[in-house]
Amino acid sequence: MMDFCNYKGLEFSAPGNIREVQELLFKKHIHYIMKRSVYYRRTLRGLEAEEITLDALSSLPFTDKSAFESCNEELLAVPMSEVRDIVLSSGTTGKPTRIMYTENDLTRLAYNEEISFA
Repeated sequence: MMDFCNYKGLEFSAPGNIREVQELLFKKHIHYIMKRSVYYRRTLRGLEAEEITLDALSSLPFTDKSAFESCNEELLAVPMSEVRDIVLSSGTTGKPTRIMYTENDLTRLAYNEEISFA
């Protein structure tokens, strides 16, 4: 699990330092999803994780609501046994969309809430 406290105060760092941390975390994330998510392994087929940088982010395929509707479990990068919460959208524009959260996701959300009030 990621320790988000390691990044407290990062938003006050020099832009170059922030970019360095973002690039490092982005690379780790790309490696992780390409290894563990059926959906992203298929979607990013032909790309090498080492070649995907923050500068290339805008050229990557966008994951939209239809992906969550049609490929929901393929998006997961963890076993279902690690899912701790399942949230459904209200479904006002159609069928409710299911989002699954791990313990790490819930910790990150709590951290985001905490720093938004700092």
